[in-house]
Amino acid sequence: MLTAEEKARFSKICEEAWAADPSRGIGTLGEKTLHRVLKRFFCDTECVHEVKLGDFVADAVVGGVIYEVQTGGFFPLKRKLLYYKENTDYSVRIVCPVVKKKSLIWVDPESGEMSEPRRTNAGLGKWKYLAEMIYLLPVFDFSRTSLFLVELVVEDYKLLNGYGTDKKRRASRYERLPRELLGLYEITTREEFAELFLPELPSSFSSAEFSRKTGLRRRSLSAAIKVLLAMNIIRIAGKEKNKILYEKNPEA
Repeated sequence: MLTAEEKARFSKICEEAWAADPSRGIGTLGEKTLHRVLKRFFCDTECVHEVKLGDFVADAVVGGVIYEVQTGGFFPLKRKLLYYKENTDYSVRIVCPVVKKKSLIWVDPESGEMSEPRRTNAGLGKWKYLAEMIYLLPVFDFSRTSLFLVELVVEDYKLLNGYGTDKKRRASRYERLPRELLGLYEITTREEFAELFLPELPSSFSSAEFSRKTGLRRRSLSAAIKVLLAMNIIRIAGKEKNKILYEKNPEA
């Protein structure tokens, strides 16, 4: 359960991270603020950051635990996790930001002028990580690997460098700033994974029904179903005309 102390500490880290360089120039950022804030929140000042292990660099190491802050997809983690599993005794915590509320701010790349924040769609939230798990199935092991989902309020800053008269089409993201911590969810077992990633559905359901509950489409939807099948959280229940039906595995 999220505590008031955790919320306050997170807010303080956010403020300090942005205040550290308020005059940062457009396009000159190194490590993104969201990544830096999450790493600092989970890894205190006594931990070792940016640890080289073989051909890879871990985000941080605290005691016997490697922290990998993953603000994008999971594909780049596959080879890392395999190396950690086969060549070290470390456990691995994968920290994933889940955007619950988002405001969009447009930035003029020449003048630096910024628009007023506008509330916008927060996206797929936790469901995108269910689909991304398809890349980690061969190397993910709950005995040494866990997921930590961090629910956030964020501000997205985008450059007016895209196409169209308003320059917003296919515009580049400049920065994503976390503003508030809303929730923390650690997943250390298959049962916890099932509880978080299996929405309320009929006793037997189709992929279309799963899509309506999660917002996942096409390849992401297919990947999510495959992950739940591979982890024995759901199983095939039969067919209805040309539709495959699934059901929750009673043992999940």
